[in-house]
Amino acid sequence: MRDTNPWMVVLSQVLATESFIIAGTRLDEPDLEFYLSTRNTLTQRSARGPSLLIEPYPDAVTQKACEVHGLTLVKATLSEFLQWVLLTLGAPPRYTERLPKNKSLLGGAADQRKLASFFADFSFVEPQDLQTSQTDLSFFYGRTPTWADIASNTDIVRLDTFDLVEYCRNLLKDSFSKERLVLITGHAGSGKSALAKRVAFDLMGDGYLLFDCRSSARIDSTLAIECLSGLKIPFVILVDDFADHVQQIRPLLETTKITTNFVVLACERDYRIPFVDLRLEDTPRKIKKVKKLSTKERIQLVHLFKDKGLLGNEYAAKKPEEFAKYADDEDIAFFVCRLLNDFRPLDKIANSLFIVATPEEQIFYAACSLAQFCYRVGVNFNILQSLDRQLSLEQQIAGKSSLPLAYNIDDDNYVVPLNPILADRVVQLMSREHPDTLFRVFVQLAQAVAPQVTRTTIMDKTPEAKLAQRLFDADGVIRPLLGNNGARFYDELRNICAWNSRYWEQRALFTADDDLQTAIQYARHAVAIEQHPYTYTTLAKLLLRAMRLPGSNREYLFEEAYSKLCSAIDHEQQYSRVSIHPFVTLFTGTGAFLEFGGVLGAKKLQQLRTHLNFATFRYRRDNDLQNAAARVERLLSP
Repeated sequence: MRDTNPWMVVLSQVLATESFIIAGTRLDEPDLEFYLSTRNTLTQRSARGPSLLIEPYPDAVTQKACEVHGLTLVKATLSEFLQWVLLTLGAPPRYTERLPKNKSLLGGAADQRKLASFFADFSFVEPQDLQTSQTDLSFFYGRTPTWADIASNTDIVRLDTFDLVEYCRNLLKDSFSKERLVLITGHAGSGKSALAKRVAFDLMGDGYLLFDCRSSARIDSTLAIECLSGLKIPFVILVDDFADHVQQIRPLLETTKITTNFVVLACERDYRIPFVDLRLEDTPRKIKKVKKLSTKERIQLVHLFKDKGLLGNEYAAKKPEEFAKYADDEDIAFFVCRLLNDFRPLDKIANSLFIVATPEEQIFYAACSLAQFCYRVGVNFNILQSLDRQLSLEQQIAGKSSLPLAYNIDDDNYVVPLNPILADRVVQLMSREHPDTLFRVFVQLAQAVAPQVTRTTIMDKTPEAKLAQRLFDADGVIRPLLGNNGARFYDELRNICAWNSRYWEQRALFTADDDLQTAIQYARHAVAIEQHPYTYTTLAKLLLRAMRLPGSNREYLFEEAYSKLCSAIDHEQQYSRVSIHPFVTLFTGTGAFLEFGGVLGAKKLQQLRTHLNFATFRYRRDNDLQNAAARVERLLSP
């Protein structure tokens, strides 16, 4: 049952950790026994309410089973229990009662149900609602700051803050400016998220409204525009990991329905900025790259950690100003990690912490780190706990491990490494020194996630679908982390992922270096499963690669590749979305075909001219496309 029924696997993952009520059945029913077999006192989450068995006449066996599975026995009928709940707790709250108190600020543009959906994507941040904490030190260990951390001034004063706050203020006051996006970029660990939250918090202090994008799936752009168009007070929208939402945020940036001034304050890693640029095209924006820590900022950090009693270096504790000067040109996350760990090189810190952890803790941490490497939200608690039922995941989340984990601050259903920089180093360490263990983590994580990935979740862009998509990524994940074990990984996942065109598409790209003919067949299989721009483009890339080989049937291969790329372009235009990749592949492949002496017919030539004119204007900022197009133009010139 576990291997062949995704629905049952997902339910067993949920029931192992979450709260539920059993009523109207005996515990010895076969399907219930299957579900409860994955649950014990170690797997259930203490932060959730109790799980109940409603049974008016329990026997000794039933009572013992409740103890084993962490169930609270209620000696009553279901009707009696529900009556007691209503008398004790009152009627359950309506969903409208869970909306923010100041929802009326949004005006009458949206009804209550739409507002409920809107506030599932965006949280309304208010200063009086932020509870500061002096005991939670997670931020100092590398976790993304919460609003409470910012409100209690646990962050340092960055030099970039003042310029960004003033720039945003000017945009919020300028009714004629078309610029609505301020994008903060930098390396992983440069402090982008903390800086963006500090800027947003300071703007909120000026009286501007603040909405924090909390969705880990697709945002409803149309609904967001409808709700926000009723606002009369200028506002700020904060979006972390902007590339994940750029396609849904762009309509907000370009709409004329929102007449009130607003700013989208976003942040993203610098290597993803080309992807963002392609999606935004000519949308006005300000890009601000986070600077390295200055000496003044490093001194602030040393004093801050000294005040908290967290310094791991004697020299830093005694002479913080002198010590700070030795750490020139480091990102804030690296500097903090070294402050905590006696200022050793980061790789040595990661290695020492990994060695002292138990094998079970290593698996949990590696899976969580790998998940965040693939997708920033992390991994669902239920999925992560399913990797090992004999160890309490909450112990590691509570910091009782050398490899600590934490709940995602935006959604406590998901778990992330407490220190993302350290987690990235652990994954790299395992790739080099423990490849077989990392391979096992890859397989276990992919198998646990697979039942939660369907065509619907892929279209909805759920975290599980995005995680699975990245786990298959041949060039970005599999090749750099698994190396030669990549082929084994795809083999292990074939039985449960064979329905997924993404699986065959990425397997084709991975196989191409060793066996191009088999890779082309994998790509054809992906197209057979799903006629999609991505599958068309992947197949075309491999066909054009085969076209370049000596003795190949270039006319035949180019003909098929050209047809698939045109189909990809036409398919995207039908749905009002246009990707650059089919165009770049088309122009690059056509250039190679022409250099080999190929000749284009009149129909193809006219079609190619249309694509050249469209793409060179649409993607005029992209150098690769412009160079490929210019090469084709030269070859076509008489």
